[in-house]
Amino acid sequence: AGSIGRGGFTIDSLLQAQSREASSGPLPWLTKKEQQLVSFERAAAAERESFAASSARAEAEARSVSKLEVARHEVEALRLRVTEAEERAARASEEATRAGRSDGGCDGAPESSALGADSGNSGSASRLSGTSGTSASVSGAAARSAIT
Repeated sequence: AGSIGRGGFTIDSLLQAQSREASSGPLPWLTKKEQQLVSFERAAAAERESFAASSARAEAEARSVSKLEVARHEVEALRLRVTEAEERAARASEEATRAGRSDGGCDGAPESSALGADSGNSGSASRLSGTSGTSASVSGAAARSAIT
Protein backbone atom coordinates (compact mmCIF):
# COMPACT_ATOMS: atom_id res chain seq x y z
CA ALA A 1 0.00 0.00 0.00
CA GLY A 2 1.39 3.35 -1.01
CA SER A 3 1.12 6.64 0.80
CA ILE A 4 -2.20 8.27 1.26
CA GLY A 5 -3.01 11.88 1.98
CA ARG A 6 -0.82 14.70 3.27
CA GLY A 7 0.75 12.79 6.13
CA GLY A 8 2.06 9.95 3.94
CA PHE A 9 0.19 7.30 5.94
CA THR A 10 -0.28 3.80 4.56
CA ILE A 11 -3.51 1.88 5.04
CA ASP A 12 -1.73 -0.44 7.47
CA SER A 13 -0.48 2.43 9.60
CA LEU A 14 -3.94 4.00 9.56
CA LEU A 15 -5.50 0.70 10.68
CA GLN A 16 -2.96 0.36 13.47
CA ALA A 17 -3.66 3.91 14.60
CA GLN A 18 -7.40 3.22 14.40
CA SER A 19 -7.10 0.09 16.53
CA ARG A 20 -4.97 1.90 19.14
CA GLU A 21 -7.47 4.71 19.41
CA ALA A 22 -10.65 2.71 18.77
CA SER A 23 -12.20 3.76 22.06
CA SER A 24 -11.93 7.44 21.15
CA GLY A 25 -14.08 7.01 18.02
CA PRO A 26 -13.00 8.26 14.59
CA LEU A 27 -9.54 9.68 14.28
CA PRO A 28 -10.10 13.45 14.16
CA TRP A 29 -6.72 14.18 12.59
CA LEU A 30 -7.54 12.10 9.46
CA THR A 31 -9.21 13.67 6.49
CA LYS A 32 -12.66 12.50 5.50
CA LYS A 33 -11.17 10.54 2.60
CA GLU A 34 -8.64 8.80 4.88
CA GLN A 35 -11.43 7.90 7.33
CA GLN A 36 -13.44 6.43 4.44
CA LEU A 37 -10.42 4.40 3.31
CA VAL A 38 -9.98 3.03 6.83
CA SER A 39 -13.68 2.19 6.95
CA PHE A 40 -13.56 0.45 3.56
CA GLU A 41 -10.45 -1.49 4.55
CA ARG A 42 -12.11 -2.67 7.76
CA ALA A 43 -15.20 -3.74 5.81
CA ALA A 44 -13.00 -5.62 3.33
CA ALA A 45 -11.14 -7.34 6.18
CA ALA A 46 -14.45 -8.38 7.75
CA GLU A 47 -15.63 -9.68 4.37
CA ARG A 48 -12.40 -11.69 3.94
CA GLU A 49 -12.87 -13.22 7.41
CA SER A 50 -16.48 -14.08 6.61
CA PHE A 51 -15.46 -15.66 3.31
CA ALA A 52 -12.69 -17.67 4.99
CA ALA A 53 -15.16 -18.97 7.59
CA SER A 54 -17.71 -19.86 4.89
CA SER A 55 -15.01 -21.55 2.86
CA ALA A 56 -13.87 -23.58 5.86
CA ARG A 57 -17.47 -24.66 6.56
CA ALA A 58 -17.94 -25.66 2.91
CA GLU A 59 -14.72 -27.69 2.94
CA ALA A 60 -15.76 -29.45 6.16
CA GLU A 61 -19.16 -30.23 4.66
CA ALA A 62 -17.54 -31.60 1.50
CA ARG A 63 -15.29 -33.86 3.59
CA SER A 64 -18.33 -34.99 5.56
CA VAL A 65 -20.27 -35.80 2.38
CA SER A 66 -17.25 -37.64 1.02
CA LYS A 67 -16.99 -39.72 4.20
CA LEU A 68 -20.70 -40.48 4.00
CA GLU A 69 -20.34 -41.72 0.42
CA VAL A 70 -17.41 -43.95 1.43
CA ALA A 71 -19.46 -45.34 4.32
CA ARG A 72 -22.40 -46.05 2.00
CA HIS A 73 -20.12 -48.00 -0.36
CA GLU A 74 -18.68 -49.96 2.58
CA VAL A 75 -22.18 -50.82 3.83
CA GLU A 76 -23.19 -51.99 0.36
CA ALA A 77 -20.06 -54.16 0.13
CA LEU A 78 -20.83 -55.66 3.55
CA ARG A 79 -24.41 -56.41 2.51
CA LEU A 80 -23.11 -58.18 -0.58
CA ARG A 81 -20.67 -60.24 1.51
CA VAL A 82 -23.45 -61.21 3.94
CA THR A 83 -25.71 -62.26 1.07
CA GLU A 84 -22.91 -64.34 -0.49
CA ALA A 85 -22.17 -65.99 2.87
CA GLU A 86 -25.85 -66.82 3.35
CA GLU A 87 -26.00 -68.35 -0.14
CA ARG A 88 -22.89 -70.46 0.54
CA ALA A 89 -24.34 -71.62 3.86
CA ALA A 90 -27.64 -72.55 2.19
CA ARG A 91 -25.82 -74.54 -0.54
CA ALA A 92 -23.69 -76.32 2.06
CA SER A 93 -26.79 -77.14 4.08
CA GLU A 94 -28.56 -78.53 1.02
CA GLU A 95 -25.52 -80.64 0.09
CA ALA A 96 -25.23 -81.98 3.62
CA THR A 97 -28.95 -82.75 3.69
CA ARG A 98 -28.67 -84.65 0.38
CA ALA A 99 -25.60 -86.51 1.63
CA GLY A 100 -27.44 -87.45 4.84
CA ARG A 101 -30.39 -88.84 2.86
CA SER A 102 -28.26 -90.83 0.43
CA ASP A 103 -26.27 -92.72 3.08
CA GLY A 104 -29.05 -92.88 5.62
CA GLY A 105 -26.94 -91.08 8.17
CA CYS A 106 -25.69 -94.44 9.47
CA ASP A 107 -22.01 -94.14 8.65
CA GLY A 108 -20.94 -93.12 12.15
CA ALA A 109 -19.56 -89.83 10.82
CA PRO A 110 -18.03 -87.33 13.27
CA GLU A 111 -21.18 -85.22 12.97
CA SER A 112 -23.23 -88.13 14.32
CA SER A 113 -20.84 -88.85 17.16
CA ALA A 114 -20.64 -85.15 17.98
CA LEU A 115 -24.36 -85.28 18.61
CA GLY A 116 -23.91 -88.32 20.84
CA ALA A 117 -26.01 -90.37 18.44
CA ASP A 118 -25.51 -94.09 17.94
CA SER A 119 -25.01 -95.56 14.48
CA GLY A 120 -28.66 -96.47 14.19
CA ASN A 121 -29.85 -92.88 14.53
CA SER A 122 -30.91 -92.05 10.98
CA GLY A 123 -30.52 -88.53 9.55
CA SER A 124 -28.41 -87.04 12.34
CA ALA A 125 -25.94 -85.52 9.87
CA SER A 126 -28.76 -83.73 8.08
CA ARG A 127 -30.10 -82.38 11.37
CA LEU A 128 -26.65 -81.07 12.24
CA SER A 129 -26.31 -79.46 8.82
CA GLY A 130 -29.72 -77.91 9.12
CA THR A 131 -28.74 -76.51 12.49
CA SER A 132 -25.51 -74.99 11.22
CA GLY A 133 -27.28 -73.60 8.17
CA THR A 134 -29.89 -72.03 10.43
CA SER A 135 -27.29 -70.48 12.69
CA ALA A 136 -25.50 -69.08 9.64
CA SER A 137 -28.77 -67.58 8.45
CA VAL A 138 -29.47 -66.15 11.89
CA SER A 139 -26.00 -64.64 12.13
CA GLY A 140 -26.36 -63.28 8.58
CA ALA A 141 -29.67 -61.69 9.51
CA ALA A 142 -28.11 -60.24 12.65
CA ALA A 143 -25.25 -58.82 10.60
CA ARG A 144 -27.68 -57.34 8.09
CA SER A 145 -29.77 -55.70 10.81
CA ALA A 146 -26.62 -54.33 12.43
CA ILE A 147 -25.60 -52.77 9.11
CA THR A 148 -28.96 -51.09 8.43
